Parts: sequence; C-alpha cells; structure tokens
Amino acid sequence: MSDHPKQPSKAQTTGLGQAHIEDEYKKRALFRQWVDDAMKKSGATNLQGTAEAIGAGRGTLAVYVQSGAKPPGTDTMRLLADYLGRDYRLLMNPPAHNELMHVSQVKGIAMLPWYRMRPAAGNGSVAEPPEEYNTKLMPMDKDLLHQLGATPSDVVVFNIEGDSMEPKFKNGDLIYVDTGAVNRGFKDGVWFFRFERAYLVKQLQMVGAGQLQAVSANPAYQPMAIKEGDDYELIGRVIYQGLRV
Repeated sequence: MSDHPKQPSKAQTTGLGQAHIEDEYKKRALFRQWVDDAMKKSGATNLQGTAEAIGAGRGTLAVYVQSGAKPPGTDTMRLLADYLGRDYRLLMNPPAHNELMHVSQVKGIAMLPWYRMRPAAGNGSVAEPPEEYNTKLMPMDKDLLHQLGATPSDVVVFNIEGDSMEPKFKNGDLIYVDTGAVNRGFKDGVWFFRFERAYLVKQLQMVGAGQLQAVSANPAYQPMAIKEGDDYELIGRVIYQGLRV
C-alpha cells in the first residue's frame, strides 16, 4: 500500500476551484495513511481484514482506497479514528503536511478544530451548522484542557461575533467550546447553543423544570426565555477564552 491515492480526474474536478481539489486530495492522502497505520496495528494483510479489525464492513475501505470514487462516511471515519486513538475530525478537515508533522511530534499539544463560523453574541444570525464550515487547527495544551475538565477531542474553537456579551467577551474573541459538557448534564454557565436557526453564545441559567434563561452580559440586551418544546439545542459549554489585544 505504498502507492499514492489517485488524484481527482478532470471530469471529477470540472467546475471546482483549485483549493477544493487540493482539499480533496489531502483528505484522500490522510485517510490512506491512517488505513496503512490500521493495517500495521491489526496485522491484517489486506483491506478487507483491516476493515473487519476496525469494525467496518469488509468492502468499506477498498471502495475508497482503491478507486477513490466514493468518500468514506462519517461512521467509517469514526471507526478508523477510534481504532487508532485519534480525532476523526482531522479526516474531515486535514491540516497541511507541516501541521501533521507538528501534531505527531509535539507531545502534550492538542490541535483543536477552529471553525470559520462565528456564533453570535447579539440577537443571533441564521447560519449553517458548524460542521458545514471549513476549519483551521488551533494548538492547545492538553494538560490545561484536562484541568478545565474537558477531553481534548471534544473541544472546538470559534470566534465570537457581536457585543451582547461585552465586557466579558468582545467581538472577535476566541472561545473554546467543550461539546462533551452536553453529555455530563446541564449546569449554569456560558453556552454555545442553537435557538431555532440562530447560533448564539449566552449565559444560560436554569430557572425551572425544563426552563432556561439566556442572559447577555451587556445590559442593553434583554434576557431570553427558553422553555420545554422550543426548538433549541445545546452544542457545548464555553470553558476558555482567547482575548483580542
């Protein structure tokens, strides 16, 4: 398996920008590299055996690695990443080669997905879900994340937008969001959440059974009631902040 993954054909790339083509090639190259790693770890002699080792269907890896015609689904990427003890999100948005080297060589550093989406610290703005946005990578000390009570693979980074959380958060500040907090039970704090089609960052407080109140730090904004049955979703708790100077 030392040969390189096939680059997209001219027919496949018609109408696509060069950046998109390069992105797809990076995804294929990284996926192929991880499959190689899984094959070595499992002792399998072919793609079918490697697929079985990670818990995927026998033909799952072969379809993608050999032909490059069909991208792997998220479930397959998760299985491969879990088997190797890695973060599957790197397969969805692979870093540049030099960043990959940095990840593998620097112990104690987590590379967190940094989404281009800007959750609103204001009245909210309609946006696509975070996973629809391209990412960069943000280095962060793993020990610090553990001290904050977070698992590194659960933490994502955003730039905040708006003034409703001033002076606590200013427009453009970085926020580190622990998505694993959703599974540990709600507690009052600053949360990144979706309300209907808007993505927001607010101080959330439990005010009754099934009832939350979203409070802005800026007194110019009125509190917002969120009750059971409303269309909302908690995405993660804000655990750390990077200030603009």
